[in-house]
Amino acid sequence: MAEERIYTINLSAAYQYVRTKRTRRAVHLLRAFVARHSKVAPTDVRLSEQLNMAMWKRSMQHPPRSIRVKVEKKDKLVHAQLPDEKPLPKREPRKKGAKVKKEKATPKKPVAKEKPAPEIDSTAASKATHLKKPAEKKDAR
Repeated sequence: MAEERIYTINLSAAYQYVRTKRTRRAVHLLRAFVARHSKVAPTDVRLSEQLNMAMWKRSMQHPPRSIRVKVEKKDKLVHAQLPDEKPLPKREPRKKGAKVKKEKATPKKPVAKEKPAPEIDSTAASKATHLKKPAEKKDAR
């Protein structure tokens, strides 16, 4: 028997928490609220991927102040999701040791070979002022 309800959950209490951990706290508050109203343990609450993305949308420091959630209770598990959420296509679980197929990277542009430095005449090098050693100062005694 599946029960379904829609709640508007106030998450503003997360803003009283450390700034860099607010969204984590908001997720904890959401789980606790859903668990309390569904009469299950917080470990039995499953949040959908899209609900999690909605919570983290504005980064760690600015979670939503409130959020509407559709809660479905099936047996002892509770699934929370956005009210207008469409289910994502199911992904096949990866097996241990299975290699992940990588997408082909775009081909790199060929690197131009460096041109060899032009040879310098010894006479031109002696005329170059920046290559000469600075004149030594004489002691004035």
